[in-house]
Amino acid sequence: MKKIVLATFFLVFYWSNLPSLYSQNGKESTTSSGFPIVWIEEGEGELPEAGGRVFFNLQYSIGDSMVYDSKTSGDVSFMQLPEADDPQIAGEPLFEALYLMVPGDVVIVTQRKNQMNQSLPGMADDDELRTRIEFVSYKTAEEYEAELQIIRDRLPEVREFVDSVWWNYVSSEYADKLIRTDSGLEFIIHKKGNGPPISKGDRISFHYFGKNIESAANFDNSFNRARAINFVVGSGTVMPGWDELFVLLNKGDVVSAFIPWQLAYGERGRPPVIPGKANLLYYFEIFE
Repeated sequence: MKKIVLATFFLVFYWSNLPSLYSQNGKESTTSSGFPIVWIEEGEGELPEAGGRVFFNLQYSIGDSMVYDSKTSGDVSFMQLPEADDPQIAGEPLFEALYLMVPGDVVIVTQRKNQMNQSLPGMADDDELRTRIEFVSYKTAEEYEAELQIIRDRLPEVREFVDSVWWNYVSSEYADKLIRTDSGLEFIIHKKGNGPPISKGDRISFHYFGKNIESAANFDNSFNRARAINFVVGSGTVMPGWDELFVLLNKGDVVSAFIPWQLAYGERGRPPVIPGKANLLYYFEIFE
């Protein structure tokens, strides 16, 4: 009984003193609007400048309850930083904090309801919103555009390769080379990666190119946007065929998958781009 009382006391003390506990572990400051900001981890590098791209993870908590976590989507959030004196970002702790951070920093910004431009539903007047920001990386506007162009320049090469994969599949050239599963999924590994096997719950990043097997129409790709896809395998946020495929692969693999409509967009499809019951070809380049 004594242990239970002590444990309960510790939990109450911990949550009620969470901001001060964070303060003891890192440097403190305030944003331009006066929001307290505490460093949990300190990185290194230059402060970001307006026009650059900031890549970050974000969590919102009220009391001991997390109300949002950007990591659940698998994507690292990113944005182009506006000018620091832009009136539209005044009073927004995320923007104000990012101007004080460098890559590798992890901070907590605290905000009371009466300090918020728009409060979250259910917040009491004395509630505090804690915004946890993990600064993943930063690219200047010039660096970011140069990287995008390198990826875009690969699009003709990738399109031509996917066309050849499609032809080899429909003409049965791959008949003896395909790996097949009981669900009807088929795939071929063009290049074996050096990374570890992919498991459910892993976050992976990759580029892809999509093609309708019946019509040969190209319907989507990440090379044109020059931005890789990130997601958590097995989270149910993508088509079933993707979740089934990736746990059969390694990070670094280059693969083409032939996904039956039951494991893709089903009977309805994704009008007007993908018709119902469409069997799809996806080409993937998975990062290591």
